[in-house]
Amino acid sequence: MDGLCARCKAIIEWKIRYKKYKPLTKPRTCVKCGQRSVKRAYFTTCESCISALNICGKCAMEVNTVPPLSALEQGETDKHFEKSF
Repeated sequence: MDGLCARCKAIIEWKIRYKKYKPLTKPRTCVKCGQRSVKRAYFTTCESCISALNICGKCAMEVNTVPPLSALEQGETDKHFEKSF
C-alpha cells in the first residue's frame, strides 16, 4: 500500500485483517483536482495528486511528516531510555 502515511496504512490493514474492508465499486472524485479518478477504496485523492503533492492518499497530510508522540508515549519512552543506562 503505497501513497499512505503510517497511520492510514495501519487503519486499512486493520480493516482488511478483520474483514471490514469494502472495495470501491466506481471511481470517486479527487478532493485536490476534482476529477473522478480515485480508484482505490478509502482514498480521497487520485494517484497523480498523491505523487505530485507528496501527500497521503487517505488523509491528505504530508507523507514525510511524523506525528508527535503523546504525553503518555513520551513518558514511556523516557522511562525505557533511563532503564537502559
